[in-house]
Amino acid sequence: MNSILLVDDEKEAVEALKMFFALRGTPCWVAGDGDEALKIVSEQKPDLVLLDITLQGSRLSGFQVLQEAKKLLPSVKIFMVTGYSDDASHAKAK
Repeated sequence: MNSILLVDDEKEAVEALKMFFALRGTPCWVAGDGDEALKIVSEQKPDLVLLDITLQGSRLSGFQVLQEAKKLLPSVKIFMVTGYSDDASHAKAK
């Protein structure tokens, strides 16, 4: 079964998504900052990470988490999400 890690500083948003996936039987973890996200990637080895670009209050940005998560688990699929729409962020996330 596929598993998902949701990484966002917006707690209400990730909890709603977690409930959505739980109702469908998909294992799901939630992280509110970059350090917590990397710990879960290392320990739980999710198949997919939905990762916010801007992690307010986190030591690591979403882009830094992306780089480190790929080092820890090269097979993980990561989708970057954001409320912003700028070409520079899109290019950097590739």
